[in-house]
Amino acid sequence: GIEQKALRARADMIAQMEVKVETARRRAAHAEEFKQELARATQNLRHIENQMATGDVYVWIIKNLTTFQTPYQVDISNFDPPQISDSTIVPKVPYKTAVFTVLGTARYHDLEVFLAHLLSNFPCMRVQKLELEPISYGRSGGSQDEQRLTFKMELATLIKSGSTRP
Repeated sequence: GIEQKALRARADMIAQMEVKVETARRRAAHAEEFKQELARATQNLRHIENQMATGDVYVWIIKNLTTFQTPYQVDISNFDPPQISDSTIVPKVPYKTAVFTVLGTARYHDLEVFLAHLLSNFPCMRVQKLELEPISYGRSGGSQDEQRLTFKMELATLIKSGSTRP
């Protein structure tokens, strides 16, 4: 009778509590996983931010591209001062964007390798526009100069907070 109903009610209550305890344990385990994932993401963000333009952006661009081009057969002859604006990236990020034009010469394959390595080493940089022209029009032959191209490329990079205009 009454005692069995009371025991059954308590057994049901214990079963419900066990389900709640198990749910809480799973959530606690997931919370630890989320904490670890957040720590990894924060570390990754810091690594990426350390590669962003900082300080005088024009000097940063010249220094980094000049140093980076050294092992490649790419000659950069001109750096136009960057145009700095608020970032248009969605979702909103706390960075500005610098867009700058670079002029130079290279053979197609050398420029291709240079750009691939540049963009993989500077993940916050991208090529927005690239114009290529042969150095010499209308001449045939295979000399190194005749295989070279002039290039004009527009690069965009994110600027870490607190950086200044040139």
